[in-house]
Amino acid sequence: MIAISTALAMLAQAPTTPVDAERAALAREVAAHSPLAVIGPLQTAAEVEQIIADATDLSVAEKDRLREIGRERAAALGEKALTAEAQALADTLSIDDLRAIAAFNRSSAAEHHRNALPYVAGTTMQALGTIDYKGEVRAAFCAESGKLCEPAEAGAPD
Repeated sequence: MIAISTALAMLAQAPTTPVDAERAALAREVAAHSPLAVIGPLQTAAEVEQIIADATDLSVAEKDRLREIGRERAAALGEKALTAEAQALADTLSIDDLRAIAAFNRSSAAEHHRNALPYVAGTTMQALGTIDYKGEVRAAFCAESGKLCEPAEAGAPD
């Protein structure tokens, strides 16, 4: 979910300009097929299932309600992300690029790619294992410079 939050924060900083109807529609179509649009719903569902797994005292009815709330919140978040991503695409890509990307996204090859993304992402993350990128960078810098050798405190700015 951190990646989704980061992506939304970055999209919120994009300049917004009025765009014509075709450009806006194409940008929305392209955004609707983006990796964020494919992976986001899977991530939010997984997070709800983790909440349920951690809350062993919930009844079946409460678990069902929690899933329903999760779907409602995910839909709202997804719409917000789609709108932001579409605006950013419309702001940064030419109409010709948007037409070409949208045409590709309508192809069976693009559909197969989208369908493969969850498996590919999961397999890739599994192959990478536990990642502590900041820790690795700090350790390498420490080895070279003798600085930043103490682990960062939780909540402290890096």
